[in-house]
Amino acid sequence: IAIDGRIAAAEALGEIGDVRAVGPLIDAHSAAEEGLQAAAAGALGALGSAGALDPLNSALLEGNSSVRSAAAEALGEFGQLGVDALITALKEGDQHVRRAAADALGGLGTPALKPLISALQDPNSAVRRAAVKALGELGGRRVFNPLVDALKDSDWKVRREAVRALGKLGDKRAVDHLMAALEDRS
Repeated sequence: IAIDGRIAAAEALGEIGDVRAVGPLIDAHSAAEEGLQAAAAGALGALGSAGALDPLNSALLEGNSSVRSAAAEALGEFGQLGVDALITALKEGDQHVRRAAADALGGLGTPALKPLISALQDPNSAVRRAAVKALGELGGRRVFNPLVDALKDSDWKVRREAVRALGKLGDKRAVDHLMAALEDRS
């Protein structure tokens, strides 16, 4: 079967969710084809089997950007088990991996809070935007001030994401900030 068919098979196995696929997906994840590696990483995350953690943690540290990004996204499916690796990836040199790690940390609660706030200083605006979105997903009182600060970001897409996140918080303290954003023409 051609590589596209193998990639589709890996994705389908992740969608079905049968843990018997962990071994074959780990083997596929070790393959030389980068597309297959990334698809297998995503499928391993979808399965959520503890046996997939080590290969995903390894993939996060090795390989090309697309494979490491797929591993970061997959580790987000493991909840607290993936937090440490994702926090490490958030400090990684590759912007695509940092963005994927920020996205994945959004649903992982309090341990992700400080690393995501730190990511608001990232030099890459896509990473900052992912961090703002993830902070909005975390919610709670502790994300309010960092989201207000994100309204001053130099990138309009980061500011737009901050507006959305503040709106989702439902905190009345955001009204004045959102009215000011309504007038912002930059």
